Amino acid sequence: MRAGDEAFDQLREAIDGLAQSEAADLVAEARIEARAKVRSVLAEALAQALLDHAETELNPVGSGRPAASPPQRPVAPAPDQPPAAQPPRAPSGETGWYVYCVIGASEVDLGGLAGVDVGGPVTVLGSGDVGAVASLVSLDEFGDERLREHLNDVVWLEEKALAHERVLDHVRELTTVVPMRLCTIYRTEASVQEMLERERTALIEALRRLAAKTEWGIKVFTTPDAVERMAVQRDPELAELAAEVERASAGEAYMLRKRLDDLRSAQVDQLVGECGDAIHVRVSALAVDVVLNPVQAREVTNHSGDMILNGVYLVEDSATEDLRGLVAALQAEYGHLGFDVQVTGPWAPYNFVEGSIGAAW
Repeated sequence: MRAGDEAFDQLREAIDGLAQSEAADLVAEARIEARAKVRSVLAEALAQALLDHAETELNPVGSGRPAASPPQRPVAPAPDQPPAAQPPRAPSGETGWYVYCVIGASEVDLGGLAGVDVGGPVTVLGSGDVGAVASLVSLDEFGDERLREHLNDVVWLEEKALAHERVLDHVRELTTVVPMRLCTIYRTEASVQEMLERERTALIEALRRLAAKTEWGIKVFTTPDAVERMAVQRDPELAELAAEVERASAGEAYMLRKRLDDLRSAQVDQLVGECGDAIHVRVSALAVDVVLNPVQAREVTNHSGDMILNGVYLVEDSATEDLRGLVAALQAEYGHLGFDVQVTGPWAPYNFVEGSIGAAW
């Protein structure tokens, strides 16, 4: 081999090694950028859905009021033009009905339960076999224009979401609930009554199906290093190949290391898949209905591990202790393999309501 050819081969090998070492960093950077874009698109879609819903309910068909025009994307001012000052709004004094959930009987003692706003205590609208748990709210605070502004206020959203959940938790302990979306608002009591009548069949069926049942969440996370160590222990070939890498020359080690990484990755994926499926199957055996939601990124979960299962399970209230015992057993069984099994709840059955009375966002 000529000296020039040998130098060229060495250069090519060095470039390949550099690409291999930097590939993970490049992929990580690309993922971060992609996640940021996804969050931006999701936030915009969520805002649009909430505003569309608010406008529909505040201006129902047949109310005699014209439908509100679709919300327009705000246009940023030119760099040399300061934003126009907004004149203070004069209070309108208008109110609407904020609906938290629907229940199967209107004779429920809520004991002066506070709602999401100072407009009034939570009460039940309707009569007979369905009623809406609702409270008066100021449309200066909850009207569609103000909601558009509040969507950029994380503190406001968190406060109202917690208040909404507090009301649902209180009512759920008293009776079966069909939860409504956050910020489901009707302009008049008559509009609420119209909704109850329009959705009466679906609501009664949902109440029947959800009676004496509660939603629980099961999330499973992996600790990557621990799972990888366990995967290597399960496959003797990986240990032998790792030893070969240590003994090999630089040129041989590169190819062996690539093969080792591929085998290790495949074994980790197999272990994660088997354990995640096994956990889901065992929890599902206790449930009457199951929904598998997309797994969430670490930025959302605030967990150091990677989420591999994000399931919600509708469980008979009589099986609550069985569920808690099973989760404890699963954690003991899979914890040493690098898995963290977490249970959340009890929740109102958001994920098990369909159609126009659909789950909260």
